[in-house]
Amino acid sequence: MRQVAAYQGLVEVCPTSNVWTGEMACLKNDHPLEKFINSGLKFSICTDDLLIFDKTVSEEIYLLASYHPEHLNKKTILQTQIDAINSSFLKDEVLKS
Repeated sequence: MRQVAAYQGLVEVCPTSNVWTGEMACLKNDHPLEKFINSGLKFSICTDDLLIFDKTVSEEIYLLASYHPEHLNKKTILQTQIDAINSSFLKDEVLKS
């Protein structure tokens, strides 16, 4: 986690997928969200395969925020989405438009 933060990498968090694939049993107790925030790790909340998991990004954000309201306020959620855009492979001229 420290190495990713040191290299200013971004971790994509897909809550529904994490539970469905068995990566974690419970979003409330098992998700490392607090560790991500405390370590300064950039992360984005994403969806994983809309056709399989049937969740939009908005639903994933709401889901994770409902389990972690103390860590995911409006400011933090906005920052995660800004970090996702800034970490994307989009060219600067596209980002500025």
